[in-house]
Amino acid sequence: MLTMLPPARPARQALLFAPALFIAISSIARSTGEWNDFRGYIIAGEALRQGLYSDHVSNTWPPFFSLFAAALIELQRLPAPAARVLWGSFNAVIFGIACARWFVASRSMEAPLWVAPAAAFAIAPFLALHLVTHQVYALVFAMAIELFIAAQRGDDAAAGVWLGVSASLKITPLLTLPYFLLQRRWKLAATACATAALCSLAVAPALGMRGDIDAHLRWIRRAASLRGTHGVRNQSIEALVERLTTGEAKLEVSGIDPIVSLNQPTADRIGKVLSWLLVLGGAFALRRTRPIEAAPPLLAISVLAVPYCWRTQLIALAPLLFVSFRRLRKPDLLDVLLLLPFFLAVVEREPGLIGLDNFLLLEGAGLTAALALLLILDALRLRHRETLRISPEDSGGAIPARTA
Repeated sequence: MLTMLPPARPARQALLFAPALFIAISSIARSTGEWNDFRGYIIAGEALRQGLYSDHVSNTWPPFFSLFAAALIELQRLPAPAARVLWGSFNAVIFGIACARWFVASRSMEAPLWVAPAAAFAIAPFLALHLVTHQVYALVFAMAIELFIAAQRGDDAAAGVWLGVSASLKITPLLTLPYFLLQRRWKLAATACATAALCSLAVAPALGMRGDIDAHLRWIRRAASLRGTHGVRNQSIEALVERLTTGEAKLEVSGIDPIVSLNQPTADRIGKVLSWLLVLGGAFALRRTRPIEAAPPLLAISVLAVPYCWRTQLIALAPLLFVSFRRLRKPDLLDVLLLLPFFLAVVEREPGLIGLDNFLLLEGAGLTAALALLLILDALRLRHRETLRISPEDSGGAIPARTA
């Protein structure tokens, strides 16, 4: 489901993907009941069609997303179950294609037969939740993958367009920009800024120029005021800090008592500082790493470093999980200590396996966020061996990889 099949033994490879594929198909089938998060998209799209920018509580996206949402309203012309299956299938397919393209671009066909299916199975619960709640992040993730593929082959203009469009839909891809700036890829950055500006102007015909500016100012103020929430589906760094320091998670019958007691504003500031340190530190650590190799940790960082990281957005960990599983062939001790705990969370992520109370306790404590950070830290470790084997001809003029 997540990667293209290697040329050898395709039937066996396809069979290994069956468990992950079953989870995806069953989640699409379960998504026909109601629109869930898609209702927020409809509200934003309908408001734009009326010449307004929606300030509904569900709308935390940049104004350009409203233009995209206005087009999605056309799905309502179909019978509701058919529309929901179509939307879920589209997201599952676009996610699978994106992972397949990264897999091929990274020259990972040499990986053991079990690695890609294992990574697909590990990410499948997140993808299932994404499909059941009718989320849109699979499309943003696919655009981010195209960004790194284009950057890998040296096409900075195309990479900049992908970055500009994806960041105009959802802010998370923008957090990969420091990496490209440290690589001095000025054309990519300039193209991304120009594309984002055009996307911002695209809503002017509906809102008017003054309304367009006002919509962006309102969105900036709202984005700046976001803080980590204690809802168990939010696994951001900010939410993790607040869970461990304020004790507010206990109010939702989830989580643990604070390890260190802090007031809410202090916890928010610490969470934001740690998030930015991870963004900038990751970019600096990977500045001499080729884009296709840097993508797994950078994509993971981008979703964890924003105030809201819903569990549906953790599908961005798919490439990182693949790399992590692959390393388990010949792990060193630190690999084992940093990687294996996350795979234990595969069981925890399914409430039916451990009981709802235990699920709320562990997710309320931020277990998935904490273990995902261990994966990222392992990927950022300065080491002499390459994370992925990528041939020099694929570098596209990018900074050469570290040698073994």
